[in-house]
Parts: sequence; C-alpha cells; structure tokens
Amino acid sequence: MTEQMQKFKAIVETSDTIAIRIGETNDISKILAGTLLHQAFLKLNKRVSIDTQDAETASAFFETPLKSFGKEENILIKFDTEKLPVSELRYEKDGKFMKIILKSGNGDGDRAPDLSEIVLEKEALPVDLLMLIDTPETEIENALKENPHKEVVKLGTKDKALSLKVEEIFNAFFEETPQDVKEALWFFIKYEKRMDWDIGGGLREEKILRAKEALFGPSFWRLLGRALARSHFEKEIQTLWAFLPKSDFSAAGGPAFGGENVDAQKNKNSVLKILNELRALRPESRLFALLWEDAPKSISAVIASRDSTMLKNLAVSMSSVPASSYFIANGFSAFSEAEIKIRGLIRRVL
Repeated sequence: MTEQMQKFKAIVETSDTIAIRIGETNDISKILAGTLLHQAFLKLNKRVSIDTQDAETASAFFETPLKSFGKEENILIKFDTEKLPVSELRYEKDGKFMKIILKSGNGDGDRAPDLSEIVLEKEALPVDLLMLIDTPETEIENALKENPHKEVVKLGTKDKALSLKVEEIFNAFFEETPQDVKEALWFFIKYEKRMDWDIGGGLREEKILRAKEALFGPSFWRLLGRALARSHFEKEIQTLWAFLPKSDFSAAGGPAFGGENVDAQKNKNSVLKILNELRALRPESRLFALLWEDAPKSISAVIASRDSTMLKNLAVSMSSVPASSYFIANGFSAFSEAEIKIRGLIRRVL
C-alpha cells in the first residue's frame, strides 16, 4: 500500500460523515466511481451522502436505491450587541416550547429592544471528509465553499483511470471485494479499459445485462449507429470526427431523444456514452471530436484525447477546461463553422 493510500485510509477510518461530490455531470465514469465509493463507505459503517442526480445509472448494479444522510445544520440567532446590548441570556421550557430569553442591557426601560436587529439563519455542519470526484479546476473553489468539511480528498484522473483508483481503495479496505459490488466494479473497469470480461467469481449474467440496459438501452445503440455512419478519420491531424444532427436524436426514438419535449441533459448523457464507444472502436485516433445539434443553429462539441497536455492546451484555446479526458465546447451556429474552428486549433497544438 502506498504512503498516499495509507494516509487516505487513516482519514476515512477516523471519519464518521463523508460527502461524495461528482457535480452536475453525465459522465458515467464519475457516476460509477461515486456510487461505488458510496457503497464502500456504507460497508465501513460511515454516514455517507452523494449528490448524483442520475439515479438510474447509479443504482443499475444495486438492489436498493442510493441513500444519503440528511444535511446537518445548526440554527443561529445573531444580533449586533452594539445595537442590541444584552446583559443576560438564558433559556427555559414552556410546555412544548423552548424560550430563549435575552435581557436588555442598555438600562433604558423606556425604549423597547429593536427586534429587527435579530437575525435567524442556518449553518451547515462540516462533514469529516469531503471527496471530490474528478472536479474541474474551475469548480473546485465553489465545491469547497458549498460543502463545509474538515478534510478533503480529490480523486482525479491525472495519473490513472478512475476505475483503477476505486479498485485500489477497495483493496485497501477489504480483503476481498464484497460480492454485491463486484459486478459494478468490474463493469466499471471494463467500461474504461475494455479489458477481458473473464474475471471469475461467478458473476450474475442477468444482473450485468440489466445494468447494461439501464446504462444504454436500445435507443442508444440506434444513435451510435448513426454517429458511426456520420464519422470519418482525418489522417493529417489524427482525429476521428463524428456528427449528430438533431434529426438523428428524433429518429433514434425513446423519451430522451428528439420530439417536442427534448431532454437536452439526457441527450448530452448519450453523447458522452457514444464518445466512449468511438474511442474503444477507433483507438488509433489521437483525438476525437463528436459534434451534435442541441437546437437549430446551436452546435456543441465534445473533444477527447489520451494526451492530457495536448487536451488541456486545446481546451484553453477554446475557453474551456478538461473534465477527465475530454472537454465540451459550445456556441457554434453550424457544423461547418465548428469543424473549421476546431480543426484550426488542433493543428496549433499538434
């Protein structure tokens, strides 16, 4: 066990409350990482909260839905003692009510205390440990402010895939991976690395199939087919291009695709899943650029690479920040405009 892992294990063992934050993301890797850590800490008898909104993906491998402990807060009564001087503070029970008594200390019995000076507010209690799952640098400061904490650990992808880091954490805390999370952990590793599935241990095939259906579904595979049909490899810049007009989302079918009530968030989720499939199918590509149409004259692009330095330079040139091994760029009015601009920037960083 590395020294870094030993320090992390010591922090977890002395923590009672743990908050896992993945942020507003459609990234399956982050969702699975947060979910698996949530399950691990529960097995260690910790009180754990997680902020994922994608309950379907997060719960795909588990029999019961994710549960988070409620936010703990203090109720504060605040006032300016110069404007409202107090000589005595006490409290007493009055039946089912609790009375907090502030005795005025200004010696002026003719002037009633100004109650407008009293402020009633809530204060969140800090958790013992805050875990940030691959949080972009631009979001870290806000995440720390919004989640009071005593200790913080940032789990990133700079030197190793999230799935492998989560596996290391399980190995540090458990002699053997708990059976009820084994499928999820190995699916996660396979999803990120496309490794062989033969791992032993009697995996329940029907559970894996249910999880895959929850993660993808038939509409996704139809959309992937359309992305492949609209893809090409540009040898000069070693880039795989793929395009998804709005009509492809509608044609793919399903509640998340097209129609009058387009769910843009779920469409974005599907785009990130398609990106991962393209990366697995065309590993010879150095860069991947998947462009899709959110609405008429509104084109977005997700750009990915295994070269973190090149990706960061490319993201900066497009006023963005990488999240894991990709970043998203918005604000294009047409596919041609987006492709020309992205191609020019890629040539600069190659």
